[in-house]
Amino acid sequence: MRRLYKDHGIVGLIESAGTADWNVGSRADSRAVKVALNNGIDIKNHTARQLRHEDFEKFDLIIVMDRANEKAVKKIAPQAVHHKIRRALNDDDVIDPYHSDDAAFEDTFKTLWSSCQEMVMQLQKDAVK
Repeated sequence: MRRLYKDHGIVGLIESAGTADWNVGSRADSRAVKVALNNGIDIKNHTARQLRHEDFEKFDLIIVMDRANEKAVKKIAPQAVHHKIRRALNDDDVIDPYHSDDAAFEDTFKTLWSSCQEMVMQLQKDAVK
């Protein structure tokens, strides 16, 4: 998303966070790093962090990957900010490639890249209104 914001001249803060603390402080999976680099995006220095309560006020949108994450985020989010929580694929879940092969990481990247492009186009349309 940072890459798309830059490419489209959009100014905004983009961060990534998980709902659980399993990987806090860990670097991105080497397969994800490889796929991102193959697509011109460097995430070698990405470090996992957990979603924080202040994120609900800090960000205009909280994008989740699947129904389970949506449920977990809504459980900790104040009711007043539930409208900020959206799934990356609207009605579908992004498949977590972690327990799969390298090809699954490429498929997930393509899925998320397409979804992020759609979100950026929508943001630009909303900005014109």
